Amino acid sequence: MPPGWASFRGWPIRRSSVGVQLQGVNGASGGFERARICSEKGRIVLKKLYGAAAVAGVLGLSTMVVAADPAPADVARGKVVYARCVACHATTASAPKKLGPHLQNLNGRKAGSVAGFKYSPAMTKSTVRWNDATLDRFVTKPSSVVPGTTMSFAGIANPADRKALLAYLKKPN
Repeated sequence: MPPGWASFRGWPIRRSSVGVQLQGVNGASGGFERARICSEKGRIVLKKLYGAAAVAGVLGLSTMVVAADPAPADVARGKVVYARCVACHATTASAPKKLGPHLQNLNGRKAGSVAGFKYSPAMTKSTVRWNDATLDRFVTKPSSVVPGTTMSFAGIANPADRKALLAYLKKPN
């Protein structure tokens, strides 16, 4: 085992600036670039994955989450859905300030953490960290995730619209 590496189910892994990396997994279809372990449930998330089923089988993963790039159709639909948000939120930090905080690099960010933005007390005290699951619930009905939030938005009932919106928000700004 190389210095600084540990073992996960027999595979060398190590912490790095991109999360947790697995070493030496390359399938015939190209392998994957990097992986990280979700802190919530200890699952492995493989990013830019090629041959996911083969890698999952090799690693014996029963709860693998594949975080591949979103489909262009989802991103395009998400841009249309985002029209409901644009009055209050910008997608980039460099855009002029609006009623709500910017949404750049939202995934992985703690709720209520954009510097210089005045959040409601409920959002400031919230322990929510934004990921696909928390964002999906929040966009469905914000007050159900952060009771007392001042975000006056009824929510998006359509699951396909929410999925598309999240795909759009993940795209590079």
